[in-house]
Amino acid sequence: MTNKKNSKTNRKTRRPTKAEQERQAAIKRMLISLSLAVLLIFTCLRMGAVGVTLYNFVRVFVGSLAYPVMGSIFIYLFSLRRLKNILGGYLVQLVYWLVCC
Repeated sequence: MTNKKNSKTNRKTRRPTKAEQERQAAIKRMLISLSLAVLLIFTCLRMGAVGVTLYNFVRVFVGSLAYPVMGSIFIYLFSLRRLKNILGGYLVQLVYWLVCC
């Protein structure tokens, strides 16, 4: 019994609280979104070897709809976070697809 009590009090590192874990997850999501947005900008503008290579990969997968797909991904990255629900994000993408096509 005393060993369990001592092991709890002798903890060397502190566990992060739930709020700290949520904050770290939000920071991680933000960094991933921003890095994907930068890659999409490079891809849309075909800047350098990275942009051309990524553009070619997108063209292989979706064909001539490369720009609408990249635009919808870009909108998805930023609008879904603000709207806070999946239906709103899909509606924004649907409007974008209708305008583009």
